[in-house]
Amino acid sequence: MVCVLSGDLYLGAAAVGDHTLREALDRVPDLLAIDLNAVELFTADGLNLLLSLRDSAHAAGVPLVLVSPSRGVRQVLEMTGAAGSFTVDDSIEEAIAQHGH
Repeated sequence: MVCVLSGDLYLGAAAVGDHTLREALDRVPDLLAIDLNAVELFTADGLNLLLSLRDSAHAAGVPLVLVSPSRGVRQVLEMTGAAGSFTVDDSIEEAIAQHGH
């Protein structure tokens, strides 16, 4: 399953993203790929959303992959040391080839 997030991920917007991503995770897909290429503003709230989702996906046995994070997302992941907490692929095709069933 592929979810595409775009625009700004901050306190108010993160709640909408959280609801959508949790609905996707509830379907227990073989793979949950989150396309972050079009995310412009990415704050700690967006990072906390992804960290929480990563934990939930792990508990459900669903591989979680971040796909093509924008420069802003990559900067936050690297500055906070969270980059190593996620599997990151450059494209949806790469994510499916490496992690899909």
